Amino acid sequence: MAIYYLPQPRMPVVTAAAPAAATALSAGSGFTTVEFVTIILTAATVVLAGLAIVLALAGVFGYVQMKNSAEVTAERVTKEYLRDRLPRMVEETARQTGAEPGDGDDFMKAATEGGSDDDRS
Repeated sequence: MAIYYLPQPRMPVVTAAAPAAATALSAGSGFTTVEFVTIILTAATVVLAGLAIVLALAGVFGYVQMKNSAEVTAERVTKEYLRDRLPRMVEETARQTGAEPGDGDDFMKAATEGGSDDDRS
C-alpha cells in the first residue's frame, strides 16, 4: 500500500491497487491524479453543455417547422372541407328557414353599392 501526498489540499491519498499508475500519471504528464480527473470532468461538462445547446437549437427549429406545417395543413383541410360542404349547408339552412333563391339579393346589392335599406343607423 502506498500513500501519496498531493500538493493541495495536503490530504493523503491511499492507493491499494496499481500505485505505479498513479506515479506514472504524475511523473509522465506533470499532472496529479486530482488535476487529471478535474480536467476530464471539465471536458465532459463542456461537451455536455455543447450538446445541450445543439439540442435546444434543434428543438426550436423543429418547433417552428412543425408549427408552420400545422398551419399549412389546417388551412388546406379547412378549404377542402368548406368547398365540399358549404354549398350543402347553405341549401339546408335555406330549406329549413323557408328562404327562396334571390331573397338576399337586395342586401348584396346594398352592400356592394354602399347604400342600405336598413332602418338602423
